[in-house]
Order: sequence, then structure tokens, then C-alpha cells
Amino acid sequence: CAAGTHQNATGRAACFPCTPGLAQAAAGKPLCVGCAAGKFVGTAGAETCKACPAGKSPGEGSTACVSCAAGRFAAAIGANCTDCPRGYVRAGGDGTKNATRCTPCAAGTHQNATGRAACLPCIPGRANNIEGRAECSKCETNTFASAPGATECDNCSVGQETPDDGGAAACFGCDLGRYGKRISQRSG
Repeated sequence: CAAGTHQNATGRAACFPCTPGLAQAAAGKPLCVGCAAGKFVGTAGAETCKACPAGKSPGEGSTACVSCAAGRFAAAIGANCTDCPRGYVRAGGDGTKNATRCTPCAAGTHQNATGRAACLPCIPGRANNIEGRAECSKCETNTFASAPGATECDNCSVGQETPDDGGAAACFGCDLGRYGKRISQRSG
């Protein structure tokens, strides 16, 4: 049998072409072999498999390349799709979005899981002013972030404070017997 074909029974005159998803580079072999990771073949009788372009990986049966699903990417030719790392996302999955890279989460947002399509806003009491963060930072004592998606924590006004453990969404008036002469100062 010629390359791209096979015959697993002895004494037969006919050879059969390898089916899509399988190839055979050598002549006289009894079986065709599946494509290696990151490769495909969409036609019958193939001698070799081809590498998928960047942003795609072989679909079911390695007969065609498909765009990486949302939250996944393939940066190089022949690479399998992998999850976006924490702090990075990729929308799409429909072939219209760039599947060769993930996008960092913007300031005021984060993503603490891998393989996600969207960033999450920082919750009140937390902020983030750096792209690509997996977590938002808790506001320090006597600072606050009242709205979701904060990039910075604001200082409490004179005469106000937050709990000692930080992470406040608002400041409160000082307790009886306590005062604050300056912004973000707490005295007893």
C-alpha cells in the first residue's frame, strides 16, 4: 500500500485511504495513525498531519482546527488551547476575537480563576490600580472604597474612621471619647 493508505489484512489486493483525522507517511503499513497534539488532517488519504494555526486547536477527531473557546488561547502554531492565567481573560470563542493571547484585567477589576472570559469588578472595600491582577487589595484602616470597580481607596474625612481590619466600604464617625484631627488619623 502507498503512503496515505492502509490494509490490515494479508493477501488483499485493495488498499484503503486513511480517513480524515488519520495519516500514514510510510508505504506498506497496516494502519493509519492519529494526528499528534496540535495537528489535524481534514481529507482522506493524507500522508501527514498539519499544524493548526495560532489561536486554534484540533477539534473532535483531529479533522479540522477550531478557534479556542472563550477563556482559552493558543499562542503558537501547533499549540493546543490552554486556559488564560489568573488576572487575564479572553472573550469570544466564536472565531471573531483574537485567540492567540489573553487580555489583562483592567485597573479596578480582577480575575482570580484561570480560563475565564470576563474580569470581575473589585467589590466595595477593595481596590486595584494595576492591570492583570488576580485579586483586588483590601483597603487599609481608615481608607475606603464605596463603589464597585475602585482603582484606589479614599481617605476617611476628619472625625471619621473604619474598623482596624480594613476593607471598609464607608467611614463612620469616631466612637464616643475618640477623635481624629487629620484625615486618616485615629487617636484615642
